[in-house]
Amino acid sequence: MLFSNFYLQIFCSQAGFIHWLQNHLLPCPFKYLTGIDCPGCGFQRAVVALFQCDLQKSFALYPPTIPLLFFFAYGIADGYFKLDTPKSTIKKTLFMIIGSIVLISYGIKMWKPHPTLPGREGSKIFSQSLPFRGRLKGAHIGLGYNVAVIFNNSL
Repeated sequence: MLFSNFYLQIFCSQAGFIHWLQNHLLPCPFKYLTGIDCPGCGFQRAVVALFQCDLQKSFALYPPTIPLLFFFAYGIADGYFKLDTPKSTIKKTLFMIIGSIVLISYGIKMWKPHPTLPGREGSKIFSQSLPFRGRLKGAHIGLGYNVAVIFNNSL
C-alpha cells in the first residue's frame, strides 16, 4: 500500500518531466499557417494535464484524449497479443467511433462562441500572433481556443 501511493505520487507529481514536457510541446503547422485549430489541436496539452492527474482540465482542453489513448493502447496490445479478428473488425469499429468523437468535438469547438480575453479585443490577439498580420482579422471562438480566423477584405 505504501509503495503504490509512492509510485502514484511520483507519476502525478509536478516533477521535472512534466515541466520539461510543458516546455517542449510541438507546434501545430496547420494552426501556424492558417490561424485555425486543426482537429488534433489541444491533444498534447490534454495529455500533460492527464500526467498531472487533472482529468477535468484534460477533458476541457481536448475531449477525445482518453478515447484516443485507449485506442492507441489497444492497437499496441493487438500487435503483441492478436486480440482482433482477422478482418480487424474491432479496430475498424473503434476507429469509426473515435473518429466520430474527434469530429463532433471539433465541430462543437468551431461552432460554440467563446468570450474574448478580459480587456482585450479578439482581433488584436489574432492579428499580432499570425504570420499574415495585415490580411487577416480574427475572432476568439471555441472551447478556450483561438480557433477561427475570419478573412476581412476591408484591411
